[in-house]
Amino acid sequence: MNGAVLLTILALIAATVLYLRGRKVTVIYPPMVGLLYRNGRFREELPPGRYARFDLFGRTRIVKVSLAELPAPMGEVTVLSKDQFSFRIGLAPVVKVVDARLYAESQAAVEDNGWSRFVPLASGHGALQTHLAAAATEVVATKTLVEIFADQQAVASEVRAKLDGAIAGAEVDRVLLTSITLPPETRRMFTDVERARMEAQAGLE
Repeated sequence: MNGAVLLTILALIAATVLYLRGRKVTVIYPPMVGLLYRNGRFREELPPGRYARFDLFGRTRIVKVSLAELPAPMGEVTVLSKDQFSFRIGLAPVVKVVDARLYAESQAAVEDNGWSRFVPLASGHGALQTHLAAAATEVVATKTLVEIFADQQAVASEVRAKLDGAIAGAEVDRVLLTSITLPPETRRMFTDVERARMEAQAGLE
């Protein structure tokens, strides 16, 4: 009798340990959504919430995708204007995920954390930097430096228009122009020109 009771207790302990080892809990907080994969195949999209499942052999993964629309400074890009002035321009795209699965599967890699994985924020997509630099180079090449300073918003808007379809599952909602950095000699030249213009204007007055 004691032997049977002992075996029952051991069996219960083993079952409990097995259950605890196989039980996975994932919490998805807004503004994220989850993508459930089983054996490498997509099953369903999960809204924010708490999800518990039994997966002893690690056959399922939940990939978390952030839907946050945040501007992400991508650093400065060296560009050349129509009048052959070379300078650096800083742009910050704001990206909106419209298809979480398509966006996540277009990433080169995701951060693995055991039974859940995280996809970088939309603005951090691996291909975005290259597309942004190419678009900025193309747009700036059609404008003189004076035109760029006169209407900086137009530059940002034209760059955004060239990013349509650049990222699978996401749209570039807008692009912010964050900085224009001129080489010292170019700044001096524009300063001298502006000073001469003001002096001439003062002389006329």
